[in-house]
Parts: sequence; structure tokens; C-alpha cells
Amino acid sequence: METTNENLSRVPDELTEEIKKLNTVINRLYKKQSFMRSFVNGVFMGLGSVVGATLVVAVIVYLLNQVNLIPVIGNWLSQIISEALTNLAY
Repeated sequence: METTNENLSRVPDELTEEIKKLNTVINRLYKKQSFMRSFVNGVFMGLGSVVGATLVVAVIVYLLNQVNLIPVIGNWLSQIISEALTNLAY
């Protein structure tokens, strides 16, 4: 009878230690999953931002092209570039 009581008194201590070990393993796995999830979310957020900005710029350029404003901007930019290049030569 004594050995049974001793064995039963050790069981909660052993279970407590095992639960602590399991909690440690689970926390490590959760941190790894959390890091990977954050990384993947960041990659897709960046990719979505680039694609969205590209679409917005494409629509703006298309609309400006319909108004025939692009040639005016192109001539203006070419004048600015030529002025900058001549100033660099001095």
C-alpha cells in the first residue's frame, strides 16, 4: 500500500514536468510559425502594393494619353534634361 501511495504522489510531479516540457516545445513552434506567417504576410503586402501602384499609374497614364497631355509633359521633360546636361558641362 505504501508503494502505491508513493507512486501516486510522484505522478503529479512527473506530469507537471512533462506539461512544462510540452509548453516549451509548443511555444517554440508557435514562435517559428508566427515568424513565417509575418514574413509571408510582408512579402504579399509588398507585392500587392507594387501591383496596385502599377495599375494606378497605368490608368493615370492612359487617361493623360487620352487628353493628349503626355506630349506636352514629354517636351517639357526633354527641355529640363537638356538644360541639366548643359549645366553639368560647365
